[in-house]
Amino acid sequence: MSCISGYYLYNSLCYNNCSSMNSSYYSYNGSCIICQSQCVTCLSTPFECSACSNSMYYFTADTHTCSYNCSTTYYANGTLCISCQYPCLTCDTAYNSCTSCNTTISNLSLLNGSCLASCPSTYYSFNSTCILCPINCSTCNSTRCFTCLPYAYIYHSSCVLNCS
Repeated sequence: MSCISGYYLYNSLCYNNCSSMNSSYYSYNGSCIICQSQCVTCLSTPFECSACSNSMYYFTADTHTCSYNCSTTYYANGTLCISCQYPCLTCDTAYNSCTSCNTTISNLSLLNGSCLASCPSTYYSFNSTCILCPINCSTCNSTRCFTCLPYAYIYHSSCVLNCS
């Protein structure tokens, strides 16, 4: 019915270590309790996994969870979910291969997987993404060129190679 201190009850038997009986059990409040189905082993609750049950699940170490997919602020590396690092808000193939930027601290713009404080020459920022200016244009916005590359000339808000 119950066990002495240091032992845990399961199916009317007392165990000194629940995980020695079966690795998918853990000791909690005097009893052996099974981990959630995604966990091979669990930590201090049935929902805190220390490993996932099979390759269908991704393991997120900082939250001790198993899931079918990594959340948007993580990327999959094998069967592990690895956190994207600042300044990335979301990433895809590596912690620093950004798909969007964290703009809570500063206005960052995305260019080729990197988050930049400002877009380089020949690009402009639109919706936190660096967009390439039209051909021969050095500085621009979404509707016009402001300056041209050294070999081009401004003509009706665009840059041309020859004046007509």
